[in-house]
Amino acid sequence: MLQPVETRMLQAQMLNILEHARIAYISISIAQLIVVTGLWPAYSHELLLLWLAAIHTTILYRFLICRSYSAKDLDRKNLQRLKKHLFIAILCNGILWGTLAWFLPSEWNIYSFIILLPILGISAAAMNLSAILPIYLTLVIPIILQVIGALVFFHVDDLIIAALFFIFYVGVVGVAIATSKMLKHTYQLQFDLQSAKGQAEDATLLRDKFVALVSHDIRSPLMGVHNCLKMLAPESQYTFTSEQRNELISTTEKTTKGLLLLTEKLLDISILKSGQLEISKRLINLAELASQVCDSFAFKADKKEITLINKLSPQALIFADAGLLAEALSNLISNAIKFTEEGGVVSIYSSSENYRVIYVEDTGVGMESGYINHIFDDKVKTTSLGTSSEAGTGLGLPYCFDIIEAHHGTIEVQSVENKGTIFSITLPEIVNSILLVDDQEVQRSIIKKNIQTIVDVDIIEAEHGIEALNAMSKTKPALIITDIQMDQMDGLELIKKIKMNDNLKNIPVIVASAVGHVPISADKQGQSIQDQLLALGVSSYITKPVDPARLQTLIQELIR
Repeated sequence: MLQPVETRMLQAQMLNILEHARIAYISISIAQLIVVTGLWPAYSHELLLLWLAAIHTTILYRFLICRSYSAKDLDRKNLQRLKKHLFIAILCNGILWGTLAWFLPSEWNIYSFIILLPILGISAAAMNLSAILPIYLTLVIPIILQVIGALVFFHVDDLIIAALFFIFYVGVVGVAIATSKMLKHTYQLQFDLQSAKGQAEDATLLRDKFVALVSHDIRSPLMGVHNCLKMLAPESQYTFTSEQRNELISTTEKTTKGLLLLTEKLLDISILKSGQLEISKRLINLAELASQVCDSFAFKADKKEITLINKLSPQALIFADAGLLAEALSNLISNAIKFTEEGGVVSIYSSSENYRVIYVEDTGVGMESGYINHIFDDKVKTTSLGTSSEAGTGLGLPYCFDIIEAHHGTIEVQSVENKGTIFSITLPEIVNSILLVDDQEVQRSIIKKNIQTIVDVDIIEAEHGIEALNAMSKTKPALIITDIQMDQMDGLELIKKIKMNDNLKNIPVIVASAVGHVPISADKQGQSIQDQLLALGVSSYITKPVDPARLQTLIQELIR
């Protein structure tokens, strides 16, 4: 899923700062030394050295922060952390540059220019940069305020100059903000174009893959089925014994099953890659899900006398799309059974400290190192026969990869020939999330699409209040959007329980419900629903169908 334009713009901005960190450090350090050298004859040496040490510390702090990150580190979590550190460093730097204004002499002389020229030059440069990198406004504003303050308080005769400075700065800031908005629109068009291009390329690759499959993997089996049916036809010139006829029927059945499986896998991958399949994250019991998957392969494992073990703890609760994660685990377990010899062991487990990392291990034949590099690539055919000559499609592992990638997770493999293979799935930690509570899947889908256009967060779904409370016992959301009328526990009861919980009571809550359009009974005090919600501390109430613009405004106001 593509990230919102704000996140992608922030990534581009942070990359720009990282790339120019060394140049910024050197140039600003030189500017500091020039200022101190120029003021050295007329001001206290101790005061100048103290100022130089303080401002250089902020520049060095910023430089070291930039050096500790690389382009590959700029995921959603690190972006916010880097932005916070840079904000502190740049703000402190702006404050210290602005303090030079208080050194202005009572009468204009050479030292006035030594003080004003560098800080005005730095602030002007920062304002130009702020059109592309808005974080630089935190450098400009403290300088502006201190320069104008110093002119007003110490140079009463220069009020006109102070006013002109203020008007100039306001004008430049206005231009910077307007330019930033235009750039944002340009970024949006660029990202949309890249997205469309990527989707077109994916569609082309899928088409090419389908053509390749039709030409070999599908055409050949279909010809085999056609020939078998032709030989079994009543008008056929061939004569078969009952045993031979049954063998031909069995062969035809196996071939058609393989074709059906191949077609399903290809369709699954195409749906995931096209973005038509939504990830619906819910709080799920991983052990129960794995148990269901293992049960579906019990017959296949027993047939090869393979021990299938589910070692997952009953307390293993995670956030994921249950249906898609089950598909991924099914493919991994099926693959493990396929390449494990009779009497072997296939197990699924996770560490007791981190249930988000799931392992599927077998004692099978393992893989060659060169083979491992392509097993998740749907453009490279890697299928081979299993230990009992089981056939495969070569698409199961690429499908697993796409499922886990859609969860923003990773899947890795370790394998040793003749010893076995371990697949590991790592699901991301829920850092910043919105909890969406509604018993109607269609309504959840509509609201989710609106959220994803404006903010890059994990969206956790729940069908009723009880499921929502269970989800919040595992992670604390940044915002809750809930319906009112739901089974098991309605929205009002859920909000009451949230507001009674010290850990949850400060989470903003938006109620999105259709009850505003139908008569509903008031409580014992004769309050309307809106009054009850207000009394409970609900942040806002919107009616269904939800107005996208209104919802977006509320989310932007409530999520910090």
